[in-house]
Amino acid sequence: MTYHHAEQAVIAWADAADVSDLKSTARAALSALAALIGDKDYPLTKEAHVSLRAVAADFPTATSDEIATWLESIDEGDRDPGNMEPEPFFFLAALNHYSNFLASHDSDHCVDVLILLLDAVDHYDDDPQLMAGYLELEFLVREYAQP
Repeated sequence: MTYHHAEQAVIAWADAADVSDLKSTARAALSALAALIGDKDYPLTKEAHVSLRAVAADFPTATSDEIATWLESIDEGDRDPGNMEPEPFFFLAALNHYSNFLASHDSDHCVDVLILLLDAVDHYDDDPQLMAGYLELEFLVREYAQP
């Protein structure tokens, strides 16, 4: 499946999915993206590192407001604004969309989470956890794919 076809299939799937399916699929994508973060030190303050580790572990049960608080702490503790490394970038960008999805249940935000997973797979095509997340997503949306 090409990137374009995968993107279109994700959009079609999201249009047909219910809120519960959207939420669980976004969580699975975020789990794959969170695995990229690992134990690496990023140019963040100690408080921002604590928030990054906490949100990577606890986002599945967090509310939109809790996620927003973590994201704000990370943003305030970014020592190199505008130059975030790709590992936390993919996760945090997707997490921001997930937080918006939790607040609004707008499927477009879930689509954005899943598209960021596709982008991360494109960037890190040798990461086994990301590939597993992609394969799960591909299986899920396959019936919506156009040749």
